[in-house]
Amino acid sequence: MKNYLKTIATCALVTFLCSCEGEDGAIGPSGERGQNGIDGVDGTNGTEGQNGTDGQNGVGFDELVKYGSIKINLSGTRPDDVAFTDASEFKFSPIGADDLYNASSKNVINETTTGYRLRRFLSAPDDTYQFTIADINLTTINAGEANQRFEFELRIINYAVVTDDHNTIYGY
Repeated sequence: MKNYLKTIATCALVTFLCSCEGEDGAIGPSGERGQNGIDGVDGTNGTEGQNGTDGQNGVGFDELVKYGSIKINLSGTRPDDVAFTDASEFKFSPIGADDLYNASSKNVINETTTGYRLRRFLSAPDDTYQFTIADINLTTINAGEANQRFEFELRIINYAVVTDDHNTIYGY
């Protein structure tokens, strides 16, 4: 048994001593840089494809767009003095009961004042994700009288203009 233990101890000692490596030397100088390869030749453009057929409107589309739309054309100058233009059509009516009052309504305020409201969405309305809207409010005061006047308000809410150079102009 003693020889057996001596053999195991000798093997362990040899393994420990033979497993050690020396330290790495200093890094040698860099090699010479190779030549750049030759650029490939650009391929030829393919032939232009044909336009596909128009798809069908989704369920409820006709109901959402049958009451007209609000078209806007914006032009101006960004804060960095770059001119921009943008055009959109807000053509979707609201779907929720809480927005129906603001969608298309006439409100007789008193004998001489009447208010008209119109609301349209930029895309199919959704309470969370699609709430970009245009509101038009028109108030007539003393309509048909010598002192008649009109108050007009256009609000565009949650609308962003993305310009050709991918800058964004946000509006309320």
